[in-house]
Amino acid sequence: MFRWDRDFGVFFGTQGISNIGDAAWNVLVPLYVLQLTHDPLQVSAIAVVEVVAYSVLRMPFGALADRREGRRLMIVADIARTMLTLAIPVATALHGPTLAVIYAVIVPLEAFSALFESASSAAVPMLVTEENRGKAYAWQESFESLAWVIGPSAGGLLAAAFGAGWALGLDSASFVVSVLGLAAIRKRFEAAPDSGAETLRMSVQSGLRLMITNRVLRRDQLIWSAYSVLGSGIVLGLVYISTGGGKSGTLLATLAVAAYAAGSAVGTLLAGKLENVPNLWLAITAGLTAAGHRGKTTRSPSE
Repeated sequence: MFRWDRDFGVFFGTQGISNIGDAAWNVLVPLYVLQLTHDPLQVSAIAVVEVVAYSVLRMPFGALADRREGRRLMIVADIARTMLTLAIPVATALHGPTLAVIYAVIVPLEAFSALFESASSAAVPMLVTEENRGKAYAWQESFESLAWVIGPSAGGLLAAAFGAGWALGLDSASFVVSVLGLAAIRKRFEAAPDSGAETLRMSVQSGLRLMITNRVLRRDQLIWSAYSVLGSGIVLGLVYISTGGGKSGTLLATLAVAAYAAGSAVGTLLAGKLENVPNLWLAITAGLTAAGHRGKTTRSPSE
């Protein structure tokens, strides 16, 4: 039976709240940009900048995280992300150039997100004994899926009440909770014992070489990259269609994304029951066919 350690309980709870804020942010930003510009190209441009910046910076920050105490890096990253995300509600309140502020913060925000994610990869192994890590990861992944149901819904309610620009402050508040939780953890996330054996540049080059030459690692990276791109595209599509290109309210769009996330979570649980299926690709094909047929039958007659 999985026993909750105090430090892991603090980490799990506060990071779960931070995940809710992140999920709300990922829906409210395209909503707000659509409201400001009514231009899907602007939304797509921001999404591309986010993906490219995070992908490029993840590996060097991963090498850096191996050389430093992880909890401290996570605190620094979340303090920075608090200030960056808070800049948009402040610009909204002051009637400033909000779109320019969004473009200005997006790259540094992804940089600190890459730093945080790289450092947080050592959290569970440091906080949980080896025999309990599988269950700890399962709890963590389950709550991340749940956050995508709660976050957009909460963000949509706030946006309906106060406006999307103000609602983006939800993510800033969630980062404050994360900082407080990390500060309350007693254990240190020590650097890797052999991290000083090579320079930062050599570590990045080694990582790139391994990703290119290792077939399994290369395949997994491509699968997860495709999943991230397609998932982001679906979220942006739901936001655009549900708001009529930013011309209508935000609540319907956020609820649509929450419903999609709930379906994704259920699908993940079902996939866990299919480990003994003779040909898993047939199950995947059946799922995609059902999704495509459902999308076709729900189109309006004018389409």
